[in-house]
Amino acid sequence: MGPLDDRKMKKLTLSLALAVVLPGMVFAQSSPDWVVSAGGNTASVPLTSEGSGIWGASPGTDISLGNGITFTLNSIEVEADPYIFYSYSVQNTGTSTILYTASIPAVPSALPAGSYQVTSSLGISLTDANPGSAVSISPASGSIQQGLIGGSDAGVDLGLSTVTNGTFGATISTTYSGGPSLYTTTGPSSNISVTESFDLSPGASVGLSGFFNVEAAPEPSSWCLGIVALLAFAVVRRLRARS
Repeated sequence: MGPLDDRKMKKLTLSLALAVVLPGMVFAQSSPDWVVSAGGNTASVPLTSEGSGIWGASPGTDISLGNGITFTLNSIEVEADPYIFYSYSVQNTGTSTILYTASIPAVPSALPAGSYQVTSSLGISLTDANPGSAVSISPASGSIQQGLIGGSDAGVDLGLSTVTNGTFGATISTTYSGGPSLYTTTGPSSNISVTESFDLSPGASVGLSGFFNVEAAPEPSSWCLGIVALLAFAVVRRLRARS
């Protein structure tokens, strides 16, 4: 084997090695983060693998932004299935309304072009710790929670109006649900995400929990077959009743 053949063999060996190693590196680096911000500061927590295509974080994790604002993570689980669940709390101890955001920006999910059934949920527990006035949580722009597929709004946004609590020391709870509704992609999507964005008044303490779920929509042929089967079953029962 001459020098030229040796170079060709080395290139082929290197190409094969990269083909094996690089996909593993991409998957290893695709672990999503939980990203929070308020008062001009931002912080993030890398989620850890809890199995193939499943990530989470330890309950009770505190994220201090360094400006007196702390997010407390109660629970979080994301899946490449794809599915996102979160629960956390935060308090505004300042003297003015503050914009808070929290997101899980990129959960790896290989979704081919097609139709999907999307559902979502949002729970809000608002506590009034301001003896001087009522407290409130309100959507910063459009909605408090937004679910996205490949960066596009999936159409199951929740928390479209302001929640107010005027009883000092009391907590009120509100829940919302979205879907199931149909969402159609014209091309493949590599991820889903959830973003919460809200204004919180002084003295307000809030707990937020929600989920965003994406499932393959049943094919029209499956619905037709199901209807035909039900009709056939009804006919058979009727014939038996007559006989």
